[in-house]
Amino acid sequence: MYDRKLRMYDEAHSPEHLEEMSNEKNVNTGKFLTDAHFFSYFIQMKKIRELNPKTVLEIGPGEGFIQQYMKQLGIAYDTMDIISESNPTYLSKLEDFDANNAMLYDVVCSFQMLEHSDYKFFKSNLMKMKELSKKYVFISLPYSCYKFSFGINIQLGQDRRISRKVEFIVPTNKPNRKYRKQYVDEFPWAVHYFEIGRKGFSKKKIFRDMKDAGLNILDTFHSENAFHYFILAEKVVE
Repeated sequence: MYDRKLRMYDEAHSPEHLEEMSNEKNVNTGKFLTDAHFFSYFIQMKKIRELNPKTVLEIGPGEGFIQQYMKQLGIAYDTMDIISESNPTYLSKLEDFDANNAMLYDVVCSFQMLEHSDYKFFKSNLMKMKELSKKYVFISLPYSCYKFSFGINIQLGQDRRISRKVEFIVPTNKPNRKYRKQYVDEFPWAVHYFEIGRKGFSKKKIFRDMKDAGLNILDTFHSENAFHYFILAEKVVE
């Protein structure tokens, strides 16, 4: 029996809760405007600005938080999404998109989105992002991990601060997530087909796939929310 009030296996939420927190006809619900997400938004904005792009394409813009900020800076910021209500530049799934139908962008990015497609599409999706990019591909993926953090933060007046922090991040090595079929059919956008740190999905495997897709990794780091793992890469010019 498919009990919509029940959260089972590794499902992040019960179907009833998912329905309450997310309505595809109202994409700006604020469901992702949380402390945990805001740390990652800050990293996305900071890192993209450091790359000094004139044009950016984001795959899966969510509620458009980063898009609005970048547009205020005068950056041409296009999006790709499967939800028409978000008014994307390209209404398509990445794996179905013909890269020949788009311009090239200084930065092509996707945050906490690629895991919503079967892993068999991961490398080809990376290759498609590379095809759409003039130089940079910037992504984040879920990292199933345990984080141990110890620190001290002393503020001395308005602008002076002393901070020391030590942290350890260890993969959980849990089995891959399991979902009820009805759950997958009803909420395909909430399904994680893979997460770094689970069995069979090591960082080494992800890095190898990125290299095979023609990408050279420049930087990797966690957000303050350790579940969000960022990878900045540049396309290898053949």
